[in-house]
Amino acid sequence: MKWLVLTLALLIPRPALAADCTAQDYTKASPPPNFDCPSPLEETLVPRPEHGLKDSIKLLTTKPAPWDGILMDSDRVIQLGLRITALRRLRWMDTLNSADRLKAEVKLAEDTKKADITLLTSQRENYKTQLQETQKELEKEKKWYRSWTFGLIVGVVVTSAAAVTLAYVARK
Repeated sequence: MKWLVLTLALLIPRPALAADCTAQDYTKASPPPNFDCPSPLEETLVPRPEHGLKDSIKLLTTKPAPWDGILMDSDRVIQLGLRITALRRLRWMDTLNSADRLKAEVKLAEDTKKADITLLTSQRENYKTQLQETQKELEKEKKWYRSWTFGLIVGVVVTSAAAVTLAYVARK
């Protein structure tokens, strides 16, 4: 049974123990980047310290340190590490929020332009309709004195007036 468990443990792939610190993508919401690895362009934001001795040296209170530097408590180092991780998270969330905000602003601008175009188009069509109706009314109003009825009535009135005038003149 032990051999079976050992064989299965070796055959079943396990996630790597070390963190994969390849280039992190801060522009996508999923999957979230590995915040234990440096973020994109972090080297421009956080200077890298020069590498000194990698061995631990015991500092005694009576002797000076072998190099200049800052002596920190291990709790302070953990606090700084957590702060760096938190800053990486904030930077990632800010990048995503900025992308969403930019998309919303672009959509708003597009919708505003579409609404303006729709308004201007409807106004133009309305003006065309009003112009056509006004032209039709003007054509109606111009034609009343050119009709046969108007000519007949004017002709009858003028002829009657001329006949009455001639009769009156002939009587005298």
